[in-house]
Amino acid sequence: MKNSELEKVVINSGLELSEGEQIKQSYLPFFIQIAEIKEDAKHINFENPSEEDEKKARELRLRTVKIRTGSAKIKDERKKIHLLKGNLEQSSYNLIKTGCELEEEMFFQLEKKRENEEMQRIELLVLKRTEKISMFCSDPSIYPLSRMTDDEFNAVFITLKEVFERKIESERIEAERIETERKAELKRIEDQRIENEKLKAEAIEREKQQQIEREKAEAILKAERKKKDELIRIEREKAEAIQEELKNERLKQLQIEEERKAEEERLIKIKIEKENAPIKEKLNEWIENLKLDKSPVKNNITIEIQEKFDLFKDWAKKQVLTI
Repeated sequence: MKNSELEKVVINSGLELSEGEQIKQSYLPFFIQIAEIKEDAKHINFENPSEEDEKKARELRLRTVKIRTGSAKIKDERKKIHLLKGNLEQSSYNLIKTGCELEEEMFFQLEKKRENEEMQRIELLVLKRTEKISMFCSDPSIYPLSRMTDDEFNAVFITLKEVFERKIESERIEAERIETERKAELKRIEDQRIENEKLKAEAIEREKQQQIEREKAEAILKAERKKKDELIRIEREKAEAIQEELKNERLKQLQIEEERKAEEERLIKIKIEKENAPIKEKLNEWIENLKLDKSPVKNNITIEIQEKFDLFKDWAKKQVLTI
């Protein structure tokens, strides 16, 4: 940072000129040393540094570290002094603040004494009046209890009490009416239960009689059904016997027909074989006489050709057998 920039920082700090100048003079030597390092750094080749440039860079780096740590030490020492000054000022202010607050509170309590006593009186009055009418009113807060005169409150109290007592009497009468209706309903339910039991017993007796009649009818139906089933079984067995005889007869006829066809096919086959026998012999003789001339050379190809020719003759003989 240049000296002009340091001057600008001091001016903008808001400190008195003497105190600002003192701070500037404390840090000014460090700015001068930084400027000297920058000037020495101009002689270093940063693009293609030599061994000498590397030694010079190390020297300037260590000098820069010393400037930074030295300025930090001064900064910490000066901040410590400022912190002690600030603590002293805060402690002094706290003593004054505490003393003033105690006096202010004492004066405030005296200033509000009559007002507070009146508020306490009103709170106690509202509490007593609330307790007095709470049993007759579900929400005492709807009345301005703090502003009502004793006569006004007593009038409200008497009215609420009368309304409450009338309500209690009305509820008692209603409860008696409900109880009377409940007893009447219980008697009606009991009479209905007795009647239902009587009807139920009669229904059970009727059901027993109906069950006896059903069982008799079912026994008759069962006997008739058994007799009918027996007749059906006999007829079915007769029909099955007839079907079995017809089936056996058809099987015999089919067997005779199959035997007749088999005999005809056997005779036809014998006839065909007799007719084809000279042809088969001629074909077999012709196939047997098929020969290959002796190969002019002997290699894998000629050997394979001879083997396949022999296989062809075997295949041809098998084809003759199918005639």
